[in-house]
Amino acid sequence: MRKFHELFRGSETGHGYYGNINGAQATDRGKVTSLARTIHSPATAELFEEHLAGKKRLGIPPVTKDRKVWWFCLDVDHYQDEGLHEQIAEAILRLGLPIVMTRSKSNGAHLWVFLEEPIDAGKALEIAKAFAVKLDLPADHVDFFPK
Repeated sequence: MRKFHELFRGSETGHGYYGNINGAQATDRGKVTSLARTIHSPATAELFEEHLAGKKRLGIPPVTKDRKVWWFCLDVDHYQDEGLHEQIAEAILRLGLPIVMTRSKSNGAHLWVFLEEPIDAGKALEIAKAFAVKLDLPADHVDFFPK
């Protein structure tokens, strides 16, 4: 648990909480939405445990108080392409990019990059956008974190 908490170091002042998605309706594009709130306190080890156990949905803003990040993410909101995950995985391997891909709640893809040392949030955003181009991701279907 400690290692997972370390991987997702971010904001020291708050975290996100997402409501239950069971029974939630998808938008025309296929995105499953739920109630999201900002909680003005840091995420605790207990919240990470509940998240991993599927009891709570947790969001960690990646930017620290000194405007650095330990990780960044590309959120690919392209839900109706059945070969999406395979195409992205093949491109990540072919290009040798340091990306971990997970499936999003809406069947899109989250592309995570974890860093050994923190970097400026603006630099992370530049790298994330360059990765999106290299991976030939649909520009109108990708969100970046940090924003």
